[in-house]
Parts: sequence; structure tokens; C-alpha cells
Amino acid sequence: MTSAPEVPTLDRAVLEHLQESLDDPGGDFILSLAQVFEGQAAELMTEISSAADEGDLTRLRQTAHSLKGSSATLGGTRLAGICQELEHWEGPASNVPSKVAELRAELTGFQSELRGFLTR
Repeated sequence: MTSAPEVPTLDRAVLEHLQESLDDPGGDFILSLAQVFEGQAAELMTEISSAADEGDLTRLRQTAHSLKGSSATLGGTRLAGICQELEHWEGPASNVPSKVAELRAELTGFQSELRGFLTR
């Protein structure tokens, strides 16, 4: 039995395609998108954590949806997948904090890999 291939933290093909589609060979526009993403992601992560702490699953789902879209656009496939899990959360509210911790760790790893891609 073979297991499914692991989803990368950063899908470089997505960024390369975006760079090509935007005619951005130097990556300047992608860099500005990444900088905007970092600021928004920090705000969204704060909102997600707050919603989880307060047990506000509606706000948690809405905020996770926002982070999902922007992270997928920049190649954060695994990050977007965790956001989708939170967006469609049906499990016990008591399990949300561990999923939010997983999201935070994945966001940190994604941002690090994104910075590495942009400074190559």
C-alpha cells in the first residue's frame, strides 16, 4: 500500500506560474504580494486565535477562509488545507486550539520558505 505524497509547505510551481502570469521575472511584484500577505496573515492569525479562545466558531471559519485564499495564491498549499479544515470544522470545540497551533506552526514554516524563495 502506498501513501499519498506529502503536500509541500511551499508549492514553488504555484509561485513560478504566478510570476510568469504576471510577467514579473525579477519577482518584485510577488515580493510586494508576500509582504502584504505577511501583514495580513499576522492579523488573521490573531483573529483566529481570539475566535478559538472565545469559542466563536463562526468567526473562526470566516477568518480561516480569508487566510486560506491568500495562502493558496502564494503556494501555501498545506497552509490552505489546514485553513480549510478550520473553515469546515465540525469536531468538538475543545480540539480547535490544537488545530490552531498546527496552523500557526505551518504559517511560520510557510513564511520562512516563501522568504527563501524570494531571496534566491
